[in-house]
Amino acid sequence: MKKNSAGFIIAIDGPAGSGKSTTARLVAQRLGFFHLDTGAMYRAITLKIIEAGIRLTNRRQLQQLLDSTQLNLKWENDRLRVLLDKRDVTEAIRQPAVSALVSPVSAIRSVREKLVAEQRRLAAGRNVVCEGRDIGSVVFPHAQ
Repeated sequence: MKKNSAGFIIAIDGPAGSGKSTTARLVAQRLGFFHLDTGAMYRAITLKIIEAGIRLTNRRQLQQLLDSTQLNLKWENDRLRVLLDKRDVTEAIRQPAVSALVSPVSAIRSVREKLVAEQRRLAAGRNVVCEGRDIGSVVFPHAQ
């Protein structure tokens, strides 16, 4: 656990399908920490790309989309809600079309840069449990 300005960061790193999200959620609930679900963030951006009909090869349109995107996570009634441009997309981000495209979207440099900045913003000053494939090596390299 690493002190994060006014809070602590616990980072759970590992490959896809290893139980990171479940573990992070349970640890966060147990400790009363904020659960930063990075996968949900990538899914939300993927949903917006699909809805906008933007090709992943069109970097200019992707950048415009990213620049105009507001993303937030909040707990409501013991459930994490994903807000994309103030719209609750918690259920929509689990659609098969989103699942099929989230990996290629997450590999796009501009998407990663945007979401790493958002993840750091959301964690600032909070006690946080976060998970992701590179959460401990890239996003929060000083977390434990």
